Amino acid sequence: MTDVAGAAEAPLRDLLFRLMPVFFDEPRIEAVWVEGEPAGARPRLKSPLELHVAAPEPVFDAVVRDLPRLVGSRIEAKFSAPGPSDFEGRTFDVETASGVLIRLTVERTALVGKRPRRAILPQMDRTGLLRYAVDVKG
Repeated sequence: MTDVAGAAEAPLRDLLFRLMPVFFDEPRIEAVWVEGEPAGARPRLKSPLELHVAAPEPVFDAVVRDLPRLVGSRIEAKFSAPGPSDFEGRTFDVETASGVLIRLTVERTALVGKRPRRAILPQMDRTGLLRYAVDVKG
């Protein structure tokens, strides 16, 4: 029997491994996380990987401007123009050369704990704010 979920996860896992050095090496990015459905929820086919990064107010606009170049240094991808997102964030729709879809959202660090979230998988947190972004009441 083929592990369909495992086969689908492999390109996403590889993508995160390739992108994380970009975020670790960029001091203006203070947190990175994957957002998705709570455990046990049915995954939606063809839904994009929801990748979020947080940047502080003084450098927020510069991070939005530079993010396609930074990410493009590690993967081949097409970026949409940044569009509005919740809580004054900016979102790019990204398609990698291998066809993986990413919704890449830049959020303002000060607002990370103020927006309700479905489920998050922290990848990097220099602020300690991601613990406030999770609804532990379950």
